[in-house]
Amino acid sequence: MRIELFTLCEGAFNTNGRLTIVNTFEDIVSEKYPWRGQVGLALKILFPHEESGGFDILVRIKPAGDAKPLHEIKGHLEIKHNGEGKDVRLAMCTNIQGITLTNPGDYEVVVLVNENVLQTYTFKALDKHG
Repeated sequence: MRIELFTLCEGAFNTNGRLTIVNTFEDIVSEKYPWRGQVGLALKILFPHEESGGFDILVRIKPAGDAKPLHEIKGHLEIKHNGEGKDVRLAMCTNIQGITLTNPGDYEVVVLVNENVLQTYTFKALDKHG
């Protein structure tokens, strides 16, 4: 499996597998810290036709190099293919209210499947004046 799409945004919505993504960004810029706000995450994961069964998904947001997460999202998926040899693309999104970034620096969004890291995305929290 692989992630075909990942973005941080101000808001994300899934309507019958179609993602609506509002105002994507790569970094968070703030005049003061700690920063508190909303962060949306949008993902599209490809499950090849050879992969089926149960998958535990964990998305973790944390300071880079730190094991303690600021926020975690957990879920379980059952992927079943219809036998026609077609891949499954799963669109997922969430909007996290009230997340707090305590200091400027590097942060990570880590996507784990069955406790194995599928992909890690790094973003920065930047001081607007610095």
